[in-house]
Amino acid sequence: MRRCLVALLLCAASGAIAHHGYDASYDGTRLLSLKGRVVLLSIENPHTRIVIEVADARGQKETWTIETVPASRAAQMNHPLASARIKPGSLLTVAGWPARDGGKRLGGHMLTLPDGREIVLRPAINLPLRRE
Repeated sequence: MRRCLVALLLCAASGAIAHHGYDASYDGTRLLSLKGRVVLLSIENPHTRIVIEVADARGQKETWTIETVPASRAAQMNHPLASARIKPGSLLTVAGWPARDGGKRLGGHMLTLPDGREIVLRPAINLPLRRE
């Protein structure tokens, strides 16, 4: 019985450590804007992901992942992302906070659809010092 309890506590602790705080992963003082084509929209837990392909300064394609609220929270909030009908190939503009580790990831803040509609993916975690 004691071994089961220890194993259960270790599993719970590793899950808590594995999940990260948003502002620990993303730089809330910088807001980056990217325009690209959708490769994937996955509304799931622990984070909804939008994967887009953008052209870098040299015109080379690179893939960025935008993370936002989990599917469970999106359902509770009646989040408009679920009904936006975003399909692979759609052209989007995404504003978000860059990953602190320098990876090609954004903590999603605002999504602009091809028709100009804006969807707030996640409210501001900090007021950005500058928009890049």
